[in-house]
Amino acid sequence: MSEVSVASAFEKDPELAKISTIYVAQTGSTVVLRGTVSDRATLDKLVSVPRGVEGATNVDTSQVQVKNPS
Repeated sequence: MSEVSVASAFEKDPELAKISTIYVAQTGSTVVLRGTVSDRATLDKLVSVPRGVEGATNVDTSQVQVKNPS
């Protein structure tokens, strides 16, 4: 798996492709998300995308801030 394939997976979802406040990095099989999202539902959707990419076994969201967590 490469960072390009994870980024491509995000680009395939029109709703996620327009989010410019999230940055994606990869360390081995861990995908790291960093930035800000509007709500928890958006974060949940962002987490589901890399899990669908072959080779991604973990998604780290510790660097993501949720503006409206409820």
